[in-house]
Amino acid sequence: MDGRWVQLDPVGLARAEFARALGPGAVTLVFDYDAPFADEPAGLFRVQVDGAWYAWSQFQAVDARAAFPGFDQPGFKTPFTLTLRTPDGITAIGNAPEQGEPTREGGLLVHRFAPTVPLPTYLVAVMAGPFVSASGEVPPRARHPDALPLRIVSTAPNRNRLSFALEGSRAITALLEDYFGEAFPFAKMDQVTTPIHSGAMENAGAALYRDDLLVLDNEAPVAQQRAFGRVVAHELGHQWFGNLVTPEWWDDLWLNESFANWIGYRIADAWRPDLGIAGDALAAGYEAMETDSLIAGRPVRQPIDDSRRIKTAFDAMTYGKGGHVVGMVAAWLGEDRFREGVRHYLAAHRGGTATSEDFFFALAQVAGNPKLVPALRSFVEQKGCLCSPCGGTGSA
Repeated sequence: MDGRWVQLDPVGLARAEFARALGPGAVTLVFDYDAPFADEPAGLFRVQVDGAWYAWSQFQAVDARAAFPGFDQPGFKTPFTLTLRTPDGITAIGNAPEQGEPTREGGLLVHRFAPTVPLPTYLVAVMAGPFVSASGEVPPRARHPDALPLRIVSTAPNRNRLSFALEGSRAITALLEDYFGEAFPFAKMDQVTTPIHSGAMENAGAALYRDDLLVLDNEAPVAQQRAFGRVVAHELGHQWFGNLVTPEWWDDLWLNESFANWIGYRIADAWRPDLGIAGDALAAGYEAMETDSLIAGRPVRQPIDDSRRIKTAFDAMTYGKGGHVVGMVAAWLGEDRFREGVRHYLAAHRGGTATSEDFFFALAQVAGNPKLVPALRSFVEQKGCLCSPCGGTGSA
């Protein structure tokens, strides 16, 4: 049966209409769909480096619709099976491992990838180009009997400055496995760079970073090494907290980012205590406090009722204040009980979705104190500073 595509808003929301009602049962929709590459990091975008073209995806929050039709709500997790067709000499990257060597069809190489675990569209990764890489693995450990394939992938001019990121990522991944008490949740981890990203993105199994966050060596400035540790620990921490367990709706994105902000500083400091990374968290907290004191401030958690408002959640209130609220709760509960609560939350919602309330409930269960749920809710649902004069660190 032929259908009709009706555009509903300027950012890609659409409706499929049919001449008569569809009967009960499974329905397969087939779309003819194309779109141009973007020149900025949104949707599928491309950049020319030294005369060669590279392409990457940046789908958070609803920009996957610039590459393929889909349901962009984070609660709609589904397995994706990716096939990419490229010219010769191109490396193709997706969330899951490529299945064998590419075949050839019609003069192009066909790269087929294993099906992913269920993912929301914003975590899907599609990347291709004449990339260079440094390859390694996180060796088998008690938490995972098999080695975890690990790569740092970048454009050709960066080929000789990838080993620092490889070694650092290996160590940070091991520290995160110890914290979460379980193996890395995906079959492989590629960390890919692009010259035009504003920061980083935690795509499941294929995170994306601005070049200077991964392209460095032992002689790099201390500030750059600190940024590497903090951001890599943040994005790899998301692989569990945000990817393995995903927000049910956009208004709980704050929890993803606030927790990742907190654990990014914590794990990075454990990786290289000599760099003083933990101290950098204070600057983010003070920035958030200044915003929080303004009339224009907002609660950490805010209702999202329009897809055009989702990006407002990625600000100092989410990262700075939210991260320090997480740190304050961790300090109050104590290291062991807070970690137990995090593990309980992940185990209860593994592979699915969850809400802020679910996280608060997991912490309250571990603490044996149901009053913790409304207390935690008050910190993130009200505007203004509600804590003691601790700078958000949890200690005076």
